[in-house]
Amino acid sequence: SDVANTFMRRMAEAASLVPQKRPTATVLVPGRVYWLNKTAIYGGASTTAWQNRALKFVCALGWHQFEDWGAWSSRRAAEIAFGTAAPARSKFRVLLQLRLPPQRVSDNMRYVETSGVSKLVQFDNDKATWVSIDTQSDDNGQIKISLERIGTIEQVDDNRPIFVGVSAIAYHQRDDIAARLDVLESIAFTKATA
Repeated sequence: SDVANTFMRRMAEAASLVPQKRPTATVLVPGRVYWLNKTAIYGGASTTAWQNRALKFVCALGWHQFEDWGAWSSRRAAEIAFGTAAPARSKFRVLLQLRLPPQRVSDNMRYVETSGVSKLVQFDNDKATWVSIDTQSDDNGQIKISLERIGTIEQVDDNRPIFVGVSAIAYHQRDDIAARLDVLESIAFTKATA
């Protein structure tokens, strides 16, 4: 027992010396729309394509693999997380293109943004809908949004449960009019050509 106690004490001492810095989230550029689908993330071998592969980490916790349209969350609460180059506690507007699966009983979803504020969102149909979220970055300049399904949810495949789908993300600082226009134009032109 002396050897085990010494080992555990030394491990605790060594662990206390490791800096408690959180891993850096993928940093997104404000004013740009990022499409979260298999082609956008994995397509091509160019430098841009390799940089886009880091986008998969925006879907931080609780997501299935990317499909041609986007990704489904694999549990009731899934997390979107990304970094910004702005100072800590900066105010942002995040836009997410979301959808609910067709076999839903409840049309509701709740999001919880970085500072803990939550809001209920209702979906009218199975089509993708843009959801606007006002939030602020944390002390590390990161933004985290939890997407939570509430109510009864019927699953088609119990081996692969799905709750919320995400297909795009964009953000800008709340007072950055140019970045806001860039996002809105990208969304409008994409809809017109899709």
